[in-house]
Formats: sequence, structure tokens, C-alpha cells
Amino acid sequence: MKLKFSTLLFLCNCTFSHGLIELGRFGTVAENAYEDADLKDVDNTSFIESDDLPDGTVKSKMKKFENKLKKNGHLRADARSGRVSYMNPDVPILPGKGHGNRLLWSVHAGEIEPVGDEQRNLGSSSNSGHSPPNHNNAALASVKSWMTANQEDLDVDVTNELFADGSARVVSHGNGNTIQLFAQRTFKGLRVPGSHAVATVKKGNLIGVGIQKWATIPGDFSIEPKITKEEAAQALADHAGHALDEGETCKPELVVLTLANGKNHNGRGKGTGKGKGQSRGGGKGLFNRNLRESASSSTSRRTVGAGYKPVLVWQVCPKLLGQTQEMLKGYVRADNRSGKVYRFADEVDYFNAMGDVYPKTNDGTPPDGVLQDGWPMPYMAIGDEITTTGGNYLSDTANGVKYEGPYLRMADDCGTASLDTATGLDWGGSAGTDCDTPGFGGDGNTHSSRSGFYELNKIMEIARSHLPTNNWLQQKLTSNMNIGESCNAFWNGFSVNFYQSSSTCGNTGEIAAIFDHEWGHGMDHNDVTGSISTPSGEGIADIYSALRLNDSCIGRGFFKSRTCNNGGNACTVCTGVRDIDYKKTQRKAPSTLTWARANCDNSVHCLGLVYSEAIWNLYTIDLPTEYGYDQNTALELTQRLTYIAAGAVSTWYDNTDNAIPWGGCGGASGYKSFLEADDDDGNIENGTPHMQAIYNAFNRQEIACGDKTVQDSGCAGTSSLVSPIVTIIPGNQQIQVTWTSVPGAAAYQVFRTEGVHQCAQGKVVLDTTLGLNYVDTGLQNGREYSYIVIPKGEVEDDSSCFGPSSSCMIATPLETPDIALECPTDDVTSNLDNAPSTIVRDCTLYARGGYTGIVSFSCMSGLTGVSCTGPSNVEFTTGQTEKTVSITIQVSTFAVIGQGDVTLFATDGTLERYSSIPVNLIIGSGPQVAQYSNQWKAPICMTPGSECSSINLDGSSLLKGRGNLGPEANAPNTIDGCADGNAGSYLSDESLEWIRVKSITPSNMKEGDLVTVEAGVWCWNSGTLDWADFYYTAAPSNPNWTPFGSIRCPGGGFQTITTTYTIPAGQTDGTNAIRVNFRYEGSQGPCVSGGYNDRDDLVFMVELETTNTNSPTLPPTTPPTLPPTNTPTNQPTSAPTNAPSHPPTGAPTPSPTLAPTDAPTNKPTPAPTDAPTTEPIPMPTNIPTPAPSGAPTNPVTPVPTNQLTPAPTNASTPGPTPQPTTPGPTPCTGADITVDVLTDNWPQETAWTLTNTCTGAQINSPTSLARSTQYLNNYCLPAAQYTFEITDTYGDGICCSYGQGSVSVVYNGNQMLEENAGAFGSSSITTFGTCDSDSTPPPTPSPTPADITIATFNPTLGVPKCSSITAACTSGSALLDGTGGNQEPNPSNTLDECIDGANGKYHSDESVDQITVSAIGGGSLQAGALAVIEAKVWAWSDGSQDMADFYYSASVDNLDWKLIGSRPAGGPDERTLSIQYTLPSNSPLQAVRVSIRYQGSPNECPGGAWDDSDDLVFAVDPTPASLAAAAGTQAPIPVPPSKAMDSSQCAAIGEIDRKRCEEGTLCVWKNGRNKGCYPKTSGDTAKGKGKAKGKANKVSTSDDHAA
Repeated sequence: MKLKFSTLLFLCNCTFSHGLIELGRFGTVAENAYEDADLKDVDNTSFIESDDLPDGTVKSKMKKFENKLKKNGHLRADARSGRVSYMNPDVPILPGKGHGNRLLWSVHAGEIEPVGDEQRNLGSSSNSGHSPPNHNNAALASVKSWMTANQEDLDVDVTNELFADGSARVVSHGNGNTIQLFAQRTFKGLRVPGSHAVATVKKGNLIGVGIQKWATIPGDFSIEPKITKEEAAQALADHAGHALDEGETCKPELVVLTLANGKNHNGRGKGTGKGKGQSRGGGKGLFNRNLRESASSSTSRRTVGAGYKPVLVWQVCPKLLGQTQEMLKGYVRADNRSGKVYRFADEVDYFNAMGDVYPKTNDGTPPDGVLQDGWPMPYMAIGDEITTTGGNYLSDTANGVKYEGPYLRMADDCGTASLDTATGLDWGGSAGTDCDTPGFGGDGNTHSSRSGFYELNKIMEIARSHLPTNNWLQQKLTSNMNIGESCNAFWNGFSVNFYQSSSTCGNTGEIAAIFDHEWGHGMDHNDVTGSISTPSGEGIADIYSALRLNDSCIGRGFFKSRTCNNGGNACTVCTGVRDIDYKKTQRKAPSTLTWARANCDNSVHCLGLVYSEAIWNLYTIDLPTEYGYDQNTALELTQRLTYIAAGAVSTWYDNTDNAIPWGGCGGASGYKSFLEADDDDGNIENGTPHMQAIYNAFNRQEIACGDKTVQDSGCAGTSSLVSPIVTIIPGNQQIQVTWTSVPGAAAYQVFRTEGVHQCAQGKVVLDTTLGLNYVDTGLQNGREYSYIVIPKGEVEDDSSCFGPSSSCMIATPLETPDIALECPTDDVTSNLDNAPSTIVRDCTLYARGGYTGIVSFSCMSGLTGVSCTGPSNVEFTTGQTEKTVSITIQVSTFAVIGQGDVTLFATDGTLERYSSIPVNLIIGSGPQVAQYSNQWKAPICMTPGSECSSINLDGSSLLKGRGNLGPEANAPNTIDGCADGNAGSYLSDESLEWIRVKSITPSNMKEGDLVTVEAGVWCWNSGTLDWADFYYTAAPSNPNWTPFGSIRCPGGGFQTITTTYTIPAGQTDGTNAIRVNFRYEGSQGPCVSGGYNDRDDLVFMVELETTNTNSPTLPPTTPPTLPPTNTPTNQPTSAPTNAPSHPPTGAPTPSPTLAPTDAPTNKPTPAPTDAPTTEPIPMPTNIPTPAPSGAPTNPVTPVPTNQLTPAPTNASTPGPTPQPTTPGPTPCTGADITVDVLTDNWPQETAWTLTNTCTGAQINSPTSLARSTQYLNNYCLPAAQYTFEITDTYGDGICCSYGQGSVSVVYNGNQMLEENAGAFGSSSITTFGTCDSDSTPPPTPSPTPADITIATFNPTLGVPKCSSITAACTSGSALLDGTGGNQEPNPSNTLDECIDGANGKYHSDESVDQITVSAIGGGSLQAGALAVIEAKVWAWSDGSQDMADFYYSASVDNLDWKLIGSRPAGGPDERTLSIQYTLPSNSPLQAVRVSIRYQGSPNECPGGAWDDSDDLVFAVDPTPASLAAAAGTQAPIPVPPSKAMDSSQCAAIGEIDRKRCEEGTLCVWKNGRNKGCYPKTSGDTAKGKGKAKGKANKVSTSDDHAA
């Protein structure tokens, strides 16, 4: 049993569904609304300072806890519970920069945890080289640990009643700078609504802990109901006086309700009036005096700590006859048969691409009250594309476009909207209201749908920029328009709803503030607490709307002929429902708590004025008055504080007479949450940066608290910041924003807004950056955009250390001559069984804005063994708008299984555009997409593959929905007809959205394989009552379902649940099926009935194993009579000499009768014709099988298998059989190379390559290695020079700290790398062989220290130089250390003044620190001889995005840089990278250059903001070496291009390094569904062919814009 929505709301008169005004419900099914006095009075408490408590146990415990925390007199108790209500521990619990915080991250057995300095010094290893922990998980664990350690003092059973699975919500801001936690109380598995704990962590310090409505529940409290949920529903219907109808609007749930136990648990707490402007307090409350006077009486002692009592109730939401949009909910006593109703109420609180849009309202007052033409339709789905913020899109055609996108779906009661892009995508506009349309686009193309789609998307865009990790903001919201009633709007827990007009009220779907207000209820409902705040959620909904539109009048134009009432305090000008600026009311006085208690009569809309006025005054009065902030700075600071603080508020203020004048002292109040959001050092006691202004704003309304000295502190140096000077440069669908540097600024925040009010409204936070420029893309050409830049005193984007805003700068992007490139985004799948292969894909090149010119192409592959070729040049002449160009993808035999991109670049020398094509290299059939089967009545994959999924290529799913909800296509999608339940609402209650089964390896699934099963599900509420049961059958035609897992939802909303199982062996036809039974409560079963249950099947095919008919049938009965021979000549070796190109498909060879030897006597066969194995086979044991008594009876197969030979038969043959006809192994006449690697315990850090340096061909280690596993491979390759390189990203090699790994390389019988060479640090490189000789030289000795000359800085050349000829020249450790902007002496240390990048920090970001050039083979550096360049570089982060390019110039006087090759950094921090080349003979004085670059492509002077280039000049013996190649013929060593960024690499770029993302060539920073760094796609370049007014902007390919 459960409630449909979050249920921490019942203490308020209105909860889930909220509207703009309150209506009498007489004559409806809700006319008998009722709330029991004990439930209503549960909020009537007070929060008493410890000094004011009566003497007794409660006071004694409180003072003891204060002494423990060193917080004397600063704890407050809830008078009803006798427990701490809220406290500010200010103690470090996570590593951070908070006051007194010295904690560090430590790694133990792979787990990252916080430790103190003293612990770390005693042996905890640092976290260097490892990713930081998940902030949310770390905070949850640390808060739980702290509360558990203090649970006796808190008098709370933390162990059993808090932090149950799925009951806690954690939200982090600013990369963990601020973390907020909400923990729902449970008792024996039942929720205790309203009873919970909250916590806030700031910069690693626990700065706030609150315990709310914590009743003492006896251990023997029974949770067994005495009535059924059906009887409870009937009791509620009897109370309402209406008969039950079918269905319900929430799930029945058994809960423990907290009631008031008497009415004497209130009083006035102490106020001390310590800060400037404090006019209230002083400790004169009657309650304090009475308590002290009567502290000795037993009666007064009972006034503290016995004021709550628990009761078991059913929470039910039945439907009643005559019910329309009402959502009825009630609490009915369940522990006896009385059927007592504690509460009965209607939970709906009433309002209380291009198209024409009402910017703010439809009241006809210009400029924002009249219809505006051509406003963009942002985030609208156009086929497979989503329009940009400016409504731009690229597709030529898409039929049936609707008002729908990833974040919003409009459902209009007037009808359906539909438009085809073939006729353009201007949704148009018309006169009239309600269901009036332009005459096209369908009956749903109304003013409401157009205006709502724009405005709701815009406020959600703002919210996502402040709360990028909020799950609700990433989901699709439904907005119901033109409901056939009037004068209202509402939020009902999962959708926003708007009414048509009438003679007295405007259409609420045409008023922006009403959109924003109702959306604000949804935001309140889906923040940290997961519930509508008390005593009213109306105030925060008003504030979200007011800050977005910069207007205190909520819903201007709602009333056609009068102003608003404001709880009896009439508005002077506002024609909306409320005005939250008290100066615009008749009283012209604040709506204080005193006023609200006398006038509001518990009206939630009236009660909301108390705190909405406080926040509006903070913006308009207190921040400007206290600090001189201009409007933009004050508005954005208030908006930032509100989005962070409001999420943690469960009760904005204490709505009791006894709380006056300190209504903000209890629990997680609005006042305390704003202070915590403002704090900058993890210590509330010493004040916050804007404490005085926050105090003034809340104290004016009597909802502050006098428990702390009011003082501004923190944000050191911010007061000296000045406004930056901003310049904006418009371009095609983009605007470049640049600004001047501000001394003392740690970072800058860039804001954008649009429309008729320019900067005077809420803005999107585009970026927090360390740089001085930002390019805003995806804008609508011809539309005006406004920008400000605010300098900040701290880097974190959630910091409140604001400097003064720049002036508002306005610009309009315009279409200019440009090109755009678009390649298909569907995967190119290539089966390596068919390699080599060639694939051709067509891309489209667009010319825009009258572009003419010649465009050339280049191509880059991010996959080993895959190359690509671009098309020939194309020319655009006048009038041409697009051309088809082809990209050719070649897959070689050296390709390995994996995924990556090939990228096509188009440039005319000035403009450059690119587009990537995803490539998937597989073995077998690859991933399969299921299709619905009429035979099976479920989706099926007809072909065996590596994966079978119900998800289509376009992202849709065959299983989406549940029964009639959605609805689910082809329901129930079960092979045996097991039906779904149809109760509840789609994407609010349970549904199973998709199923996927996939192989753990890239090969096709086959019987006997372990496979992964994933289920995408929608979990109700917190997910704690929802379960996914997994079943399989290998006989779908007659299914016998076998369970293999039952997993609880890990959270609410959309979740992916994963498990594994082994496909049964011994099948006949390979047909299998998976079932997922997704259920609400109940018991496990393949077809469990339930109104909210959803079950779906997925049928798929697997490969069958081939039977081995030659296997021996009997084991040997006697030991062998002859010992094994030491040197059989024809038996298989213990490890194959030529690995098969792919895993064998057949059975093993027949069993030989002689034991195999430990090593073959003959050389392996010549080089295999196919690539080496993509997954090397772990080495088999060297133990021979028992020797038989005679000669072998079966010949040996010529192709080695990946299995040991079976045991011999027990029968002896009469005599030797003829010799096998298959010839033995053929000696290797080329390069015989054996690579033997034993991994350590961290195999994911290890990789190796074997490179033919003469041709560039490469053999790579497997993409996935197993721990402590031997990988032995023997290769017979062409005679050439080879380099073997093994790397470890952590820098500790593979021996011996974390396992006993080893590496050995043997070349033509000579040991090149010893077996104990595992302790190599970051990398080890060994080179052997030559490009022009069959000789096998011994390993090349490195120069001894005596042979190495340390260069000195040459001021004439400007670089380090070795003047004498030597065996090696090095810059040493000092001359190049750092970069030009960080420590490097004598920058730029380059011969041609190649300037280093200005960004970064010393030995945190990229730098070239040392270069050494050494002769190979002994002797001196000599023309024509081989040399090796070694560079010590410093890599950023994990090094995955850094590349070092090596160049040489044969002459110092006439520089001509030649690229030798590139090397990936391969890991974090200091790396030693090397490359070989032939010294040219052009000059006795030569130079090398090493450039380390962040992303990008090789360039002799890369010029990136983080790049560093350094040169080394050295003398060379000009006498040609005898074995040297011709001078100048050394070709650059081909190195595969740096792999295109994938989501994991781009995602590694965090908040502090966003500038890397914006300046990198392959990543882009986005403030969308999940704010962060993502791989660039063609959609991230300037794209679109025109504009889609109100209109998703389709980019026009001609001078005509579709109308």
C-alpha cells in the first residue's frame, strides 16, 4: 500500500496539487473536507533554547550534548518531542575547504573514504591518481555515520528508523561544495509522514542537522491493521457522503501518523537581538518566564517531551461518484475498528521552431501583454533532432511534429497539434483566445500551447542551469491546456493544468506567471525534501515565477476588471492573483507572522505571502541597501540562493502564535536554509557573506531567528571586485561574449536572457569559467539576446561570492555565409569476421547565407585498425545550398572489437566544421533490435547476436507503457498472455519500459554463456516498495519460468536494474525468453496480479554449441606404461604458436595419445594471414596429460585450438599408426616475437602495444583484461624494427604492490625484456630489430651518465643547447620545467617563439619538463643513425586527453619541423614518453621539439590554452653512419590518431575545468539535461538553415523561410 505522490505533506491544508487561488468546494465531492484537531495541532509547537528549558532530564541531556559539541546555549529543542530540533555542528565530515577541515581522501581496498591527517600519516594511502568519490554517496555515508555516533544524544534510533534503502534523498551543488540531505523516518518498514531528518554539508563540514516531528514510538507498537484498505476507503466515502466509484488516485498505504498529544507544548523562544537592525527578541516571552517559575512542578516538566503520539492509519485515495479532477486523500485509523477519519481533503489546490507567443500575459498591454510574432520553440522534437534553445534544427523533413520534446509535452483539450517540416515549422498565430488557431497546425495549435511550450521550457532551462543534477528537471513534464473550466490552474503531483477564459478571468494558459507558478509547485515537490513545503507551498511557487519574470504581480491579467485581494490587503495595481511586493498594497506594510496569524485563517495562499515577501525584499531592498548591488547582481544572487536553499526547506516558518517574533528558529526553516546556502566556509557561527541582508529580509516578516550573532563574513577580497567590461560579437546563430579581466576574480559567471525585457528578468547561467570568453550557440538569427558577466570570488558555481555585474549587453545573431556538415548518426557496424572490409557513408554539406567557395575534407579515425578517407574537394557556386559527400571507412585485419568514431572535417581554410560517425566493430551478428511477433505475442530478435533489445534505433521501445497506460503497444507483451494492471498514471506509477539481454563479451550469445539482463523501469515515489522479478525459459513455446533475481528499485523515477544469468545448455533450437515482472509490493512470481504491476517478455535466439563426435568416451583405466617423451616432434604445444583470429567455433581436436611437450621443437609457422587474437588466451598449464602406451591414433589438427587436448583413451593401439600427414610447424623466417604478460590486481590500468616502426602497424592488448591472468602470445611477423611498450596509468607498474605481475618479451630467441620487469612505473619501452636488416641485434644499452651532456641555455637561440657531440644531450631537470606561465625559466624555450598556453597550474596541468636525445646502439649522436627522444611531461587529470607530438628539424638556421609521431600521455602526473627517429645529415646542429597538447591535432606550434612546446638543440657528428638510411628519408612514424572523446572522457572534465571543455576540439560544455562536458556532435556547431519561429527554427536553405 502506498501513496501516489510524496507524502510528507499531510500536515498542510494543501499539498500535492497547488493552484493560484482558493475556491470553495461546496457542491463537490470534497465539500465535507475535514482535519482532526490533533492532526492539525501537530504543528503547534515551539523551539526552545537549552537555557530556557525547565530543569529535568531533557535539559540535562541537551546541555551535555552542547558541551560535547562546544555549542553552549546554541541548541534548540522541539517542545513537543524534547529532542534537538535543529543544530549547526560545524564539524568536518568530508574532505573540503571548510573552516578547520583537514580531512583527506584515502583509498582502502579500492574504496575511497575520508580520513583525518593523523590517520593518513599512519599509513593510509593518498588518492593520487584515482577519481574522487561520488559526493552524494560519500555525504550520505558520512552523515549517517555522524548521526549514528551521536544517536544517544539526539535521542533518535538512527540505526533502525533512518536511512532505510531508498528513503534518503541527496543533492549536491557546485561539484560537492554544497550537499543537502533529506532522510525519511520509517518504523518497521512503514513511513512516518512528516517525521524526518535533514542535513547540510558545506565545503566538507556538517553545518546543519535537523530532526522534525519525532514522536516516541514504543517498540511494541503494532503495525498490524484491524481493518482492510477497502474498509478504510469505504469509511472515507461514508464521511464524504458520496458512493465509491471504480479506481483510486493514489495507492493505499499503511503509515504511522504523528498526532499532537495535548495543546500545551508551545511558547515563545528566546531572542537575543545581536545584529544590526534587529528589533525583536530579548527573551521576554511569557512562555520562558512561566517555564522558569514553575520548573519544579511535575506538570511543567510534562510540557516538554511528551507532545507527540503515533497512530496507525490507512492512507487512501478512493474515487467517488461525481468526482472530476479532484484528487481525494484521507487518513483512516487502522489499529481498531472505529473507522475514525483523521483527514479528508481534495489534494488539488487550484491556481491557486517558431510561433506567436504572449511574453508575459494576454491583457493587451504592450509590450509584454500582446502577441509577439516569431518566438522560438526551444527543445522541440523534429524527427530525430531536438531544436536548440533558439529553435534551430537541421533536418529537411519530419512529419507530424507536435508540441513535444525531451522536457515537455503539451496536451490541449481543444485538439491535437501537428505540423510537417515540409511546409516549414512556423506554428503561426491568430486573434482570439482559448481554442482559436491560425487555421493550420491542428486544433491544438492554440495560443496556450505555443505560449506554454515556450515559457515552460525557458523556466526549466533556467532551473537546469542552477540544478543540473535534479532528476525531475531531466524528465518530461505534461502540460494540459484549455481545460473546459475557467479562472484556475493547478499542479496535481505530476502535471501542470490550465483553464480556458471566462467573462471575469483570462485563459490561464496564456499567462507566463501562471505557467511558472504551477511549474514552481512541481519544483518544490521534486527537490531535496521531495514534498511540498509547509505551512504553505504557495510562496515558493510565487517566488520562482516572480524571479523568472522580475515581476511581483503573480499572473498579471488573470482578472479582467479588478485587482487582487492579497488576503484582505488589496493590491493597488496588480490584476493577477497576488502581489508579493507589500509596497504595492493598500496597507503598504509587510505581511508579518503576526498579521498572518490574525488574517489568513490558514489560507495557504495568504500564508505564502509571509516568506515570499521576505525573498522578494531580499532582492529588491536588502541586498542593494546593504552592499550597493545593482539590479542584475541582486537578482541573480537571490535566484541562486533560492534554488539551492528552497530545496532543503520542509517548513518555511513556524505558523504558531508562540513563534512570534522568531518564526524561523525551528527545523530546516527558510531563514536557516538561506544562511546555509550563503555560507562560504562551513561554519555558520562566524556568519555568512550576506547574513545581515538575509536576516533583515526574514526578520521584517518575523520569520528570522535570534540564536546567532548577525555578521557578514567570508568571501575575502570579493568586495574589491569591479564590473568587467563586456564585448559581444554576433555571428550566425551564435554570439561571442568576451570581457576584461577583473583583478582578484577567481572565476566568472556568464548569464543570458532574451525577449522584450532584456536583462531585467531571470537568466540562464551559461557557464562558470576561469577564462575571458564564451561562445553561446544554437541561437535564433534575428532575435535579440541579452548578456551579463559577474565576477566571483570563488571558483565553485554555487558560491555566493558575487562581485558587481557587468552592464547589460544586447546583440542579435545574423545569418552569415557559412557551411554545415551532417553525417548519419546511426552506427556503422562491421563484422571483423569479414575483415578487411570497406564501408561508404554519405554525408551532407550545407551552404548557408549565400556561401560560395571550395571546401576540402580530411578524416580522422578513433579506432585501431580503422582508417577513413574523405571525399574530393567540392565547390559551391551562387544559389547552391547542399551537396552529398561520401566518406570511405576501411576496416583492416588489425582492427579489434570496440566502439569509436570516425570524424569527417570540412574546411575552406577559414571555416572548419566536422561531423562524426559512430563505428561498432563486432564479431558475429552484433547487437539486435527486437520486433514484435504475432506468433510469440512479444518482441523477438530472430537472429543470434551479442545483444537483443526492445529499444528501437530511434530510442523508442516496444514495451513502453503499462497496459492501457501510455498506452503500451501490443499489451501485454507476454508469451503466455499474463496481463498488466491498469491502475494509476503513466510515468507516475510503475511501468516496465524496456528489456535488454547482452553478452558479456562482444561475441554472439550462445548456450552456456553468462549474460547481462537490464530492465528500464519507472519506480513510484522513492522506489522502496517496487520490485523487479527476473525469469528465464529455454522453451518459450511451453514456458517453465525459472527465477534468477528479485531486485528492489534503487530510487524513484526512471531507473535501470541489472542482473545476470547463464543461458541453459543442451538446447535444440536456441530460442530463449526473458520475463521481467515489475510489481508494487506483493510476493515474487512470474505473473503476480496487481493493479500497478507490469510484466513483459523478450524472446531471443542464441547460438548452439557444436557437438564433438571425436571426444573419448572412456577414461584411461591404467596409468600410462611409457613416460612422456621429452621431445615429441609433431604434438601440439602447450600454447598455440599461431593464435586463431577469433575464438574457434568447432570442437577440440581428437585426443592425441602422446603427451604434449612444454615447448615445441620446431619454429612456428609463418605469419598468420589474419590478425592476432583480439582476446589473448590465458596460458594453459604445462602439466602433460598421462602418456599413453603407444603412438597417436589420430593426426594433429593443423590449426591450434584454444583448449587443451582431451584426455587420452584407455585402449592401447596394437602398434604405431602411420605418421601424420599434416606437416609440423614451419620455422618462422621473419620476426619471431613472444609476448608474455601476467597482470596484477588492477588490470584496468595496464595496456601494451607492439608496433612495427617501419610501417606503423600495431598490435594492441585486449580492451578488457582480467586480474592475475597470464596473456601469452607468439607472433611470426615480417622482419622489421619493433617497439614494445607497456603502460600503467596509475604509475606503479604491475609489480609488486598490488599483485605479482610480470612482463617478458622474447625476440628470435633473445630475451628483450626480462620476466621480472613488472616494476616499470608508468611505462616501459623496448625496441629491437631494424627496418633494413634481418640481423637480430641485442638490446640497445642506454647511455651511461658519463655519456650524457646537460645542455645550457643559449640566449641567442633562446633554447637549451648541447654544443659538443655526445652520446646523449638532455635539458636536465630545470631548464624546461613548467610552462611559460608557470615557473619555466626563459620562456618560450622555442627557436621560433612558439608561445605556451596561459592557462593552468604548475604540475597540475600540462607541461614539458625535460627533453633528452640519445644515440641508439652506443657511440655518439651521428647523422643517419637511430636516436631516441625521451620527454618527461606532466599530464592533466588522468592524461586521457593529452598527447605529446615529437618533431625534428635538420637545421637550426632554416627551421623545417617534421613530425616524427605522437604519443598519448597514458596516465596522470609525470610521464616519460619516447619515440625513435633517424638523425638527418643536413646539418651538424639539429633540433627536436616536444609539444604536449590538450586534445586537438598535431601542430608544430599547437597554441592551445594549456599547451606547452619546448625545443632542444644539440650537435651531431655529420659523418654518415654505415648502416644509416639515406639522409632525410626517415618518414614520420604513423601513430593512430588520438581517439575521439567519448562520454566518459569528456565527462571527466569537471566544474573547475570547464574552460577545457569549451576550448577543446572534441568536447562541449552543456547546461542541458545534465550540466557537464559532452562529446561534440554536428549539432554543437552552428547549425540550422533558418529559423523556426514559435517555431522550431528550421534552417533555411534558400532565401525563403517556410511560413
